[in-house]
Amino acid sequence: MYVIRLLQLIDKGLKSKALKKTIVYRVISMVVEFLLSYIIIQKLIDSLLLIVTILLVNSIIYYSFEKLWK
Repeated sequence: MYVIRLLQLIDKGLKSKALKKTIVYRVISMVVEFLLSYIIIQKLIDSLLLIVTILLVNSIIYYSFEKLWK
């Protein structure tokens, strides 16, 4: 239910189709990553910490890549 509501808010608020698709993809991939880590680790807090760490590292890598590309 929350995902459907999020998708509706994204659809109303953003005009760029590519940006919408990017956000939706990241949300879905983070949910899948969390579920997989929870299945493997079986600890909620550790799984959440792993997902937050992955998000931060991926953001830093992406930002660095963008800066180097220019």
